[in-house]
Amino acid sequence: MRFATITAVALVEIALASMTTTQGGTAEASAKPTANELYHFVREIPIGGEGGWDILTIDSAASRLYLSHATKVVVVDLRKNAVAGEIADTPGVHGFVAVPEVQRGFSSNGKESKSSAVDLTTLKTTSKMPKSGRCCLRAASW
Repeated sequence: MRFATITAVALVEIALASMTTTQGGTAEASAKPTANELYHFVREIPIGGEGGWDILTIDSAASRLYLSHATKVVVVDLRKNAVAGEIADTPGVHGFVAVPEVQRGFSSNGKESKSSAVDLTTLKTTSKMPKSGRCCLRAASW
């Protein structure tokens, strides 16, 4: 839950940093970032669902965003700006890493101490493996 809170706060801060105040005192999204802004709000993509959020990753080759969300991974198509599907049966998922070269992805399922191997085309789990060690799947870039 700590990661979910940090992620949510960071996303809110990014969104707030992109807001400008009008003369009437109301906030509105700025159309373009100023020279001092690193990020700006472009659009909102509704995700929905209940439960906590954890690590998010991007597969730039497939233009997909993977959001770890309680017992599933929500997959967002970044070209269409819409939810493309879900990877189910990932209890307590911490993170998901896509490996486009082999058309597989791997999740770290904390509540069952297993990792799921997933077909990136169908988003179906192909196998589950017990984890060794104490925590999460760690990618080299994390």
